[in-house]
Amino acid sequence: MQARRPRLDPETLYLTVNKRLATALRQTHDESQHQAGQTVWPTLQVLPWRAWLMCRYTELVDSGHAQDDVLTGQQEVLLWEDIVTRQSEPALLRPGTAAQMAMEAYALSRDWQLDVDALSAQGGQDTRIFARWHRAFDAERQR
Repeated sequence: MQARRPRLDPETLYLTVNKRLATALRQTHDESQHQAGQTVWPTLQVLPWRAWLMCRYTELVDSGHAQDDVLTGQQEVLLWEDIVTRQSEPALLRPGTAAQMAMEAYALSRDWQLDVDALSAQGGQDTRIFARWHRAFDAERQR
């Protein structure tokens, strides 16, 4: 016996936690439409959370309700690499990898609204280094 899949409304916007789940949800919808004998159907509106936020923020900037442009992915990577390279003594063997990890940790700390200074006070040397990079990144973004 096959489990019943919920019926998804193409007029509803579905938000997911990541791209992989958004793709899986679209595929599930497409398969159910195909199995129902449909030859055409409306595309299911599914977006990962971050993509939805970026769309909304872009709309705010375009309408004049927000002033700051958002960094592209490549710009953010380059900024993190610059910060990690400038603030690492001794020099790291793979600053690009450290920058990528810092960028991911930064996104998580923002998503969870963590107080990085409080973490720094409780954590070890790695946490203090990340907190320093975090503050440098925030300062660069404000410029």
